[in-house]
Amino acid sequence: MKFWAIKSSLFINYFVFAILLNSVGTVIFQVQNSYGISESSASTLEAFKDLSIAITSFLIASFITQFGFKRAMMVALGAVSLMCLAMPQVPQFWMTKLLFATVGMGFAVSRSLYLPVLV
Repeated sequence: MKFWAIKSSLFINYFVFAILLNSVGTVIFQVQNSYGISESSASTLEAFKDLSIAITSFLIASFITQFGFKRAMMVALGAVSLMCLAMPQVPQFWMTKLLFATVGMGFAVSRSLYLPVLV
């Protein structure tokens, strides 16, 4: 029974990050309307999302086992939760960039958790 609880928590964790990362197209449109910025400036959100995933995956690949899987998952979800709560409080474009960078980092951490479980 414990195996299914662990596996389901990992899937839910992965789904949270997948939903947030797949909303970037809608967010780009909303950022253009809300903050009055250009399309090219708004499209930098894709780079913040993708580069944070690549850099975090490269940096934490060997350290995730030393830090602990449960702790890594909790830190990633906690950081994204704090950013989601801070987002309405600071209605600036840089905050949107920071949110997607944090979501990308959290996704990279959650993706690295799957390797030992699925193998």
